[in-house]
Amino acid sequence: MEKCISCGAPTERTYTMYECRIGDIEKVETRTEYIPTNFKPQKRVHYKVITSFDETTEHVFGYCTNCLYKSRKTGLRLLMILFPALLVPAVILFSISGGFDAGKSSILFWVSLVLGFAATISFFISLHLVFAGNKKDPFFAKKTELNDLYMENHNCRILTPEEYEHLKKNDFRETKTTFSDIIS
Repeated sequence: MEKCISCGAPTERTYTMYECRIGDIEKVETRTEYIPTNFKPQKRVHYKVITSFDETTEHVFGYCTNCLYKSRKTGLRLLMILFPALLVPAVILFSISGGFDAGKSSILFWVSLVLGFAATISFFISLHLVFAGNKKDPFFAKKTELNDLYMENHNCRILTPEEYEHLKKNDFRETKTTFSDIIS
C-alpha cells in the first residue's frame, strides 16, 4: 500500500513513472545549406541526433482521490458557503438602503454593491474550480518532485506511461533534428 505524495494518507491507487537513463548520443550530419545574407552566405549545418536509452527504473507512487479532486471540492465549498454568505447581506443592505432611487448617496447602497460584486466574483471562481479543475494530473505532481536538476544529476529522462510506450515502440531510441550556424 502506497502513501499519497501530496498528503501522506495511505492509498490503494498507484501510478508508475519511468526513469530512463540516457545512453549513447550519435550526431549524424544530414545536410548543409547556405543562407543568403547581406555580406557573405551563412553556412547552416543540420544534424540528426539519435539518442538511445539504456536502463529503465520504475517509480511507483500513490495519489489519493481526495487530493485528485481537491479543486472540485474547494469549488463546491465556495459555491455553497462563500457565495450565499456574501450575496444575502448584499441583498439585505440593498433593500434597507432603498434601492437605486433613494440610496445613491447612502453608504449602505455602496456596501451592498461591493458585497454583490464580491459574491459574483466568488460565484465565477467556484464555477471555474468545479468545471475546469476537474481532476489533477498525478504525473505532473510527481514530475515536480523529479525535476530538471534530478534528471541532470542522474543523466536520465522522466517519462509518463504514454511517453514510455512511445519510446518502447521506437526501440528505446529517440531521433531529433537540430542545426548550428557556422559563421565564416
